[in-house]
Amino acid sequence: YWLIWPIGIVVNNSIILVHDSNEHVAQETAVDEALAMAGQTPFQPIVLTTMTTSGGLVPLALTGSEMWSPLALAIIGGLLTSKLLTLVLVPALYRMAAGLMERVGSEDDEVELSLA
Repeated sequence: YWLIWPIGIVVNNSIILVHDSNEHVAQETAVDEALAMAGQTPFQPIVLTTMTTSGGLVPLALTGSEMWSPLALAIIGGLLTSKLLTLVLVPALYRMAAGLMERVGSEDDEVELSLA
């Protein structure tokens, strides 16, 4: 269950990351550089919200309660997983998609693809 609910967090953060990357690419910035620039904007808020929420749940996780400790551990695990997916997996998938679009675009000059 700890992996299901943070998907919304990953989607929201990914939308911001991809949108910013698309804006940089539209200004004719290289994809790798666009990803680096887009990743700098949400990095600090993403990490800080994860740290504060996880830190606030640590006392609850350490209570030894049969109900609250597993819940707190599931939330902490979900938050950490969602941040890892947002900051590592989404840029990697974006780069792979951009590379595929570049190859398809170079094979057929009539096809115009957008990263949007």
